[in-house]
Amino acid sequence: MRTAILFLVIVLIGVDLFSQHPTYINYTTEGGLPSNDVYHVIQDRQGYLWFATDNGASRFDGRNFTNFTTNDGLTDNTVLELYEDYKGRIWFIPFSCRLCYFEDNAIHQYEFNDTIAKNFTNGFKTIKQQFFVSSKDEVYIHSQGNGLLAINESGYCKRLTKGSTQCYKVSFIKQELRDTLSLVHLYYNDSNFIYNDGVSSIEDSVSHVLMPDFYSGRRHLIEYSDGFRLVSKNPLIIILKEQDIVRISNFSEEIIWLSSTEENNLWVCLANRGIIYYDDIINKPEEYVNYFDGKTFTSVIEDHESGV
Repeated sequence: MRTAILFLVIVLIGVDLFSQHPTYINYTTEGGLPSNDVYHVIQDRQGYLWFATDNGASRFDGRNFTNFTTNDGLTDNTVLELYEDYKGRIWFIPFSCRLCYFEDNAIHQYEFNDTIAKNFTNGFKTIKQQFFVSSKDEVYIHSQGNGLLAINESGYCKRLTKGSTQCYKVSFIKQELRDTLSLVHLYYNDSNFIYNDGVSSIEDSVSHVLMPDFYSGRRHLIEYSDGFRLVSKNPLIIILKEQDIVRISNFSEEIIWLSSTEENNLWVCLANRGIIYYDDIINKPEEYVNYFDGKTFTSVIEDHESGV
């Protein structure tokens, strides 16, 4: 069942981010989008903006939208997430979990979709940032209730976690100058935060941070400046330094999105509360701006020209 997610796509243009009245453009179907329900936005290395919607995907060149549906090769018109890999291919992660990607101006279906279907027997329940493609063309994909799969270029499939672990999210963080992964697990049971570097074994060399009792819901984790990590578990954001909890902030609403910029500004999307912007949540947690209060957003992206 699809969650009520989005209101729109918005681009903030060269504004003072602490202004309560930013300049923005609201793109809708009237301007060329295939749907007003947008689940995810990314910008590729060529500068194009890509939109995942409930009526296909769309590529925006700054003037015009080029839309893609099952008629153009998509495996499913409900696209939940987008991902650009090391080759510049744009992957589409749809509701059906039958993957496909855009390369050489055409959409290609992933050849091992049947392998995923055989292993995801509990249905596909996606969470953002649960997909990764290594430089060896290994596909890593995670689903609630099914665990984490790794599929190599020959189609050999290895289950790295079991569905019974109830792993709510896996974040893949590309290490600078290395093609390795950092795997982050937020377990539902016992409210444990488990962090593990590498992909050889999920159970090896893990560190545990005991979390307070939380409400259930979406989880997010981002690597922040100076060794800080920010973890969300609705309706809270937990700031960690190594294995210590530095601070817990209660937002009282569902946290839909959490991301930071290169300057360590923080963006938080809340259900029915718009977007919260922090210039420095570590040192100035009381200083923030609330944009578009009363509306719901699914993600925030900073483009190559520092637009948001």
